[in-house]
Amino acid sequence: MTTITVGPAFHGIQGVAYGGYLAGLLAQRYPGSRQVTLHLPPPLSTP
Repeated sequence: MTTITVGPAFHGIQGVAYGGYLAGLLAQRYPGSRQVTLHLPPPLSTP
């Protein structure tokens, strides 16, 4: 399992990462076509 931590440079609203940036990171981890759905706002600086 790989841990992803989004740093504060990629913040949206306070304490929340850009969802599109995180979805792109997740999609890059796997070959082929992927769909990423975020059900909660992704936190910043949290593994």
